[in-house]
Amino acid sequence: MHGSSSMTQRELLNLHDCLRAEKLAIKKFGMLSAQSRDPEVTEICTHLANRHQQHYSTLLKHLQSSENTGIH
Repeated sequence: MHGSSSMTQRELLNLHDCLRAEKLAIKKFGMLSAQSRDPEVTEICTHLANRHQQHYSTLLKHLQSSENTGIH
């Protein structure tokens, strides 16, 4: 990104792609966690789902920030 300047249209499209990928990872690891019978696997999958949720939240903040400042 370019410091305090707005994101380009291409950067915004890439950001939307990343958001979709993170959302899918959250869903998949959540399902694996719920279906696992092994407590260690459940813990790992839950941890990974939470990490992807953090990534999603960070990306969403960038997107919202860009919407507030406009697009080049």
